[in-house]
Amino acid sequence: HLLNIGYYLSHVSLIGLPDLETLLDTVKTNLKEGQWFYARGFNESTFKEPIMPTKDMLDKISSNTPITLSRACGHMMVVNSKVLELCGITKDEEHDGGRIENQSGYTHRSGQVLKAIRFIPDG
Repeated sequence: HLLNIGYYLSHVSLIGLPDLETLLDTVKTNLKEGQWFYARGFNESTFKEPIMPTKDMLDKISSNTPITLSRACGHMMVVNSKVLELCGITKDEEHDGGRIENQSGYTHRSGQVLKAIRFIPDG
């Protein structure tokens, strides 16, 4: 667990953000084109309006740079089209214990699914 804590602390924190607009602004502000962007800790249920970010929203920020946002619970992520492309995901996929939705860019709990996206090397 210590390694995972260090990994999480090395990325942009989305903990405690008040709304979706602030989340998207945080991504825009911290994104470096061409470098895999990873942020963690958002919780849409605490937003003024409980709206989840989507693949399309992240694609508007960048369709060339991979963007991965991990929910506070760690059981769900939302990614942009570039992440799905790099992972070779062109349609919804079922995996042991989880699934990846191509249309929304959501991943649902599965150690294998989350690790496949979370631990892709930068570059």
